[in-house]
Amino acid sequence: QLLCQEDLRNGEQRLALFTLRTDEPHLFRDLKGRQVQVPVGVFARGGILNFYMQRGAEPKDISA
Repeated sequence: QLLCQEDLRNGEQRLALFTLRTDEPHLFRDLKGRQVQVPVGVFARGGILNFYMQRGAEPKDISA
């Protein structure tokens, strides 16, 4: 699960929790609690945006 900061249209921000599935969870274990960047795709279902991690994508540590 990723805690994501969303920028809203009114200029405010909110935090949202998203669950992304991966075939390689070990890539994320060492990054637990750190800020990461993950390439994602987006699709809408029933008026709700859903995110998925792109196949073969790897998280990038951006905590520094």
